[in-house]
Amino acid sequence: MLEGKKLPELFRKPSVNFAQLADDALAYSMRNKRSYQTDVPRFANLKEWFGAQPAEELAPKEIEHKLARVAEKEKWAPSTFNHYRSLVSLELSSWDFESESHFKPGAIRYPSSRGQ
Repeated sequence: MLEGKKLPELFRKPSVNFAQLADDALAYSMRNKRSYQTDVPRFANLKEWFGAQPAEELAPKEIEHKLARVAEKEKWAPSTFNHYRSLVSLELSSWDFESESHFKPGAIRYPSSRGQ
């Protein structure tokens, strides 16, 4: 047992950065969402703001604060803020950090749109 001991670098899982998850989420969006065209520039912004950071180290408050600052500066409508939050949620909640696979099977579920 290695209790209390740090694992050698070779045994540690490589960190997944936010940009990698954004790319995967955008690929999912292209295949499954009608809003793909509006997701593209939003994911580009998210990657610019958080791209190099390890995804598992991003705190929800950090993301919320960044989105709130940009929303205030750019004078976003509340719906724009919510779209960004939804994309971040799609990105982070669907990743399986334990197995390092891409999206967890069945992790993403969207409610059916009304009247469509």
